[in-house]
Amino acid sequence: MNRWTFDRHRTYGNTPTECRQGKLHQSKLEARRCDELHVLELAGEISGLKAHPQPVYRLEVNGRLIASYIGDFEYLDRGNRITEDTKGVRTYVFRLKAELFAALYGREIVEVRRVRAR
Repeated sequence: MNRWTFDRHRTYGNTPTECRQGKLHQSKLEARRCDELHVLELAGEISGLKAHPQPVYRLEVNGRLIASYIGDFEYLDRGNRITEDTKGVRTYVFRLKAELFAALYGREIVEVRRVRAR
């Protein structure tokens, strides 16, 4: 995606940010998490990191495409495939896609949430 595409989709006040690998992410949180995951991969804690292009899952029921889910990151952690999504706002659409994903693929989406100071 280019910067223009990100500018059009800034519904929740996110700021498109580049990670240290030079890839443009939709938010500061997502860029920071990308940096963290690359460090974990270099340290040998995780393997097979997919960040760009992101993995796409077809959410089909009875042969009918209901939606597609694009995760932010995917990697192997001790042999377990982890699909991760950074979330500032947990929308209804995301919750629905996460439930479909779990039902169809037999694993949960790991959410990385923003922690707000009070």
